[in-house]
Amino acid sequence: MWSKMEFLHSEWVPYVVPAALVLLLVYAWKGWTTTSGNRLLLLVSLAILSIGSLAMLALKPGMPQSISGKTAIILTSNYPEIKLDSLSKLYPKAARIDYHENGNLDSAEDVNEIFILGNGIKPYDFSQIAASSKPVFIPSEVPSGMVQLNFSKKVNLGDSIKIEGRFKNPATGSRLVLTDFSGNSLDSTEFSNTKEEIFRLEARAMVAGNYLYNLVLKDSVGKILNSEALPIKIKDREALKLLVLNSYPLFETKYLKEFLGREGHEISLKTRISRGRYKYEFINTANRSLRNLTSELLEDHDLLLIDSDYLDLLSPGEKEAVRTSVAEAGLGVFVMPSEDFFRKNQELTGFKFYSDQSPVNLNFKASESLEKHDFLFSEQDKLVAVIENSDKIYSAYKISGSGKIGSWVFANLYQLVLKGDLETYEYVWSRMINSLAGKESIPAEWTIGNFPVYRNEPAEISLRTNYPQPRIQTSENIPVPMAMNPEIPELWSGRVYPSKSGWNQFAFAKDTLSDTNYYVFEDTSWSALNNFKIREANIKRFSNKSKNKATVESLQEINRIWFFLIFLASAFFLWLIPKLE
Repeated sequence: MWSKMEFLHSEWVPYVVPAALVLLLVYAWKGWTTTSGNRLLLLVSLAILSIGSLAMLALKPGMPQSISGKTAIILTSNYPEIKLDSLSKLYPKAARIDYHENGNLDSAEDVNEIFILGNGIKPYDFSQIAASSKPVFIPSEVPSGMVQLNFSKKVNLGDSIKIEGRFKNPATGSRLVLTDFSGNSLDSTEFSNTKEEIFRLEARAMVAGNYLYNLVLKDSVGKILNSEALPIKIKDREALKLLVLNSYPLFETKYLKEFLGREGHEISLKTRISRGRYKYEFINTANRSLRNLTSELLEDHDLLLIDSDYLDLLSPGEKEAVRTSVAEAGLGVFVMPSEDFFRKNQELTGFKFYSDQSPVNLNFKASESLEKHDFLFSEQDKLVAVIENSDKIYSAYKISGSGKIGSWVFANLYQLVLKGDLETYEYVWSRMINSLAGKESIPAEWTIGNFPVYRNEPAEISLRTNYPQPRIQTSENIPVPMAMNPEIPELWSGRVYPSKSGWNQFAFAKDTLSDTNYYVFEDTSWSALNNFKIREANIKRFSNKSKNKATVESLQEINRIWFFLIFLASAFFLWLIPKLE
């Protein structure tokens, strides 16, 4: 019986036990110097009782007891049988809910205590678990397979498709192969660590359209073990009209115009070489007058690239022309920052920055070569991140009317070209330019919040637009209710339950140009990744409950009055015996 005793304050044992032993040794030494014989043995025994009872009062011992009442055990996928057996012994009358079979939680109503075993319940069912039921999540082991994944969901034709992820418990010698929509192998990696592998794959987008690439897992002899689809949207590259304004000759512009010229973009470049003197260059386009920065000139271009020092050279009329062209004509503006830019009043951009001297850290190895100014973007209204990692935003823009204004904190990007890393240079610049350029009839930024999206399960959609009261519909012309963010009026969110697998679409009811496509999977796809995400969401949701708490709450505490009485009695005799000498 006593072998089953546990402590409610078990975390105090490393402190209470040594302290009790020290007290006992001190008392035994004191008694040995003043007393001998049977009286010494009696005093030490009383000291053990006294100090031991104090230790019990602090540690709160208890015995496992079967607890009656309304208790439910929710069984989710991969639930541990050992944990279920232990809970069943402690709660013999607990109701079992097979959530992993039917996804139903109706039986969880009106219960006093809930235990969730396995990978957890799906986040959209969290609302069915009342906080008053004291939910306790006892997770299963981390699932084997691909548990984390980041990949380029939207790229332009010719750009790199980058894929990075984490794979748990791969078989030694197995390979992960990236194949295109025709089954051709594009890149692969071999797993050598049987516990966990971080992998990176890359390929170039060669054909425009919506395509399913695949991540194929093969064993050491080439047999296919598993295959998962990667929906990637590849946009056809269009020739853009770019206006570049430099306050002085820049190395950055020298290499940028070479890259953009190779891509077939039309570039008009105006560079200030001294007070009142300018140099003009035209690439893939006819010469034209760039003397005055007017609304007519700006509206004939898709994107204005201007260094931050040139902004100070603009007259009030030219600044107003830029604002008007952005808001009304959909012009994109990119500000190439100098060090002083981050300390100036952001009159045109409205950006906010904070000091940060840490190096660049992105989800691809080549990012280690990137340099940045000692600043990062602060979180702020209307800010849309383009290149970020965790809470660090390296490049971003704001929607202003029909257009966008953006910048970044990178510095000396041309150094990548000098080091021979043209691919990273083009990737970073392409991400920024493609985010800012392009005039749509209704400018919109669509985001599908969850991946993977499953059939008959919620797809979370968010939309940034200046269009008032946007009316959104699916590809089946079903309206999608949208809710406006009270703090950010341009941000809207909604939820749909797609009924068919494959490519689906959201679009404005009166404008099919501003749409977005997303892919819907069957529920057997991406099982390891989905189970890992559900498990992490449950841990976060029920973070104040641990699997140890389940054991603690099933202990019946021994009444502490008995330890208190033993302490009083032993302390009394410890005081009395020396008085009788």
